Amino acid sequence: MISDITHKLISPVLDVDECVESNGSCLDACENVEGSYVCSCSVGYTLAADLRSCVDDDECAIDGRNSCQDNEACVNSVGSYVCMTGELILTTQHFQHVCRSQAFASQ
Repeated sequence: MISDITHKLISPVLDVDECVESNGSCLDACENVEGSYVCSCSVGYTLAADLRSCVDDDECAIDGRNSCQDNEACVNSVGSYVCMTGELILTTQHFQHVCRSQAFASQ
C-alpha cells in the first residue's frame, strides 16, 4: 500500500511596516516590530496613555531627573530643563511676564 503524502506550500508571512505610512500614527518615533509597531518618545518626554502621543516630563518635579545644585532653581522647559541662579531667575520671570503681556496685547 502506498501512502499519500500531501505537501503544503507554506508561504512566509510578510511583516507590514506600519511605521512607513503616517509614522504609524506615532507623534514622535515609530519602531516596526514583527506583526506590529511601537511608539516611543524622545528624551524629556513620556509616552502618553494613548500609546501614540508624548507628554513633556517635568524634570524639576521628578527626583533625580535634573542636575541643579542647591543654590539653583530648576525651571522646566519643553523637553528639557534649565538650572538658574538668583538674578537670572528674576530676569527670566520678568521676560516671561513681558512676553505674555505682549502676546495678549497683540490679540
